[in-house]
Amino acid sequence: HSVVGAGDVMMHSVSNQEGISLENKKGMEEGAKIVNPNDVAYESARKMMLPPYDVNADHPSKVYNAQAIMGTTAWDKVSRIVEKVLSKKVEDDETDVVASLLG
Repeated sequence: HSVVGAGDVMMHSVSNQEGISLENKKGMEEGAKIVNPNDVAYESARKMMLPPYDVNADHPSKVYNAQAIMGTTAWDKVSRIVEKVLSKKVEDDETDVVASLLG
């Protein structure tokens, strides 16, 4: 036989114990889904090794944000150089912009 509400009381007692991570508490409260610990560890390692990325990007150029990786100061410097080279190329009507940017 089962006791009505016993499951809720037990979950509340377990979630209030010390030593349980916030992630585990959240999982218990939301109804944890089964996850592969290897997948979790792999994703955690990727986040530590790679710059921030958009896992929902719909195009390769949208995976990484160059400005976020470089920082505002470096981005501003690079942007000024690129804009200067591009505006000069438009004035000179040259088409090899890549060669000009690479020096």
